[in-house]
Amino acid sequence: MERNKIILLLIILLSTACNHIPTSYSIYGECSKLNGKMVYISKVSEKQLIDIDSVLIENNKFIIKGIQDAPAVYYIRVGDDHNLHTPFVLENGNLLLDYNTTLTVSGTFLNDVLQKYLQYKKNIDYSLLKVEERYMKSLKDSTINPSLENLLSLRYDSLTDVRKKEIKKMILNNSDNVVGAFILGRNCNIFTNNELSSILDKVELIFKNEADIKTLQSRLKNQSKVSVGRYFEDLVLKYPNGKKGNLSDCVGKGKFLIVNFWASWCPACNRLFPELKQLYYENKYKGVDIVGISLDRDSLSWRTSISQNELPWEQFSDPKGWDSETVEKYGIYRIPSFMIFTPDGTIAARDLSIINLKEKLTELIQ
Repeated sequence: MERNKIILLLIILLSTACNHIPTSYSIYGECSKLNGKMVYISKVSEKQLIDIDSVLIENNKFIIKGIQDAPAVYYIRVGDDHNLHTPFVLENGNLLLDYNTTLTVSGTFLNDVLQKYLQYKKNIDYSLLKVEERYMKSLKDSTINPSLENLLSLRYDSLTDVRKKEIKKMILNNSDNVVGAFILGRNCNIFTNNELSSILDKVELIFKNEADIKTLQSRLKNQSKVSVGRYFEDLVLKYPNGKKGNLSDCVGKGKFLIVNFWASWCPACNRLFPELKQLYYENKYKGVDIVGISLDRDSLSWRTSISQNELPWEQFSDPKGWDSETVEKYGIYRIPSFMIFTPDGTIAARDLSIINLKEKLTELIQ
């Protein structure tokens, strides 16, 4: 009899515990500044945000309800301003959308972890941007000198080292959930291929099944064919006049070749052109050349940008953009990005920032 009571008590306790597991979600928000606007929940599909639900903000508040089978990273947006959006974890439970100057979603453990990451990323990116702005300003007003350049380079390197360590820690602390996968997917460019492979060896299946991580694994496989020390893979491209061209038209012609991956719609790409032109003119008689490969789908915008920026080096375009052979074959995952080929066509360096590019080029031509 006593044994039966214990069993019954355990069943009741288990039943009570199960009743505390939410089986649906409610997203609630009070947004007095945004009354009368729509709130949209979106998911990424084919590299685009697709709206899956929406509601009108009435009387300064809204609520969206539904059922989510498993936690997943979605986006929530207010109004038609696509800049006013934030990622969040859609999962069963009570979620709160808060809006002050930015949107934040809280209410569950995974969303709190995600918000901590987003705040950290915002702060570290701002610090890096200030270093970049100071460098560009000194370059523009001709106050740059070796001492200042070295100081800014050391500061930048220190910040990027701290960022890498902190973000890696966040990823590994969340190696069993979608937030860890999201963080890695958004920061894969700060790790080397070996570092990425090491991280992926430590994560669980639920992490690896995320779309961004599958794409990353495919990219790593492709990049093994075009890693440092390997001979270049040719590409079929287009010249500005519309004629067909090949990467082999420029690579392996007896000069060090810098390949600049860019696009006219990329602000960061355009900001770097003054510095890149200076690098070009300083080294063009030292056996160094540059070629641009654009991911523009709009050929007119591409040609206009070449003209407006007065780019003096050879230009190619791969008009399929992020769906192009260039992206797939060379594993390009961000722009601007730079590669350096040796005079015989061997890959000397890849996935370089403008600062890394200058350092590596100096090392190679000395």
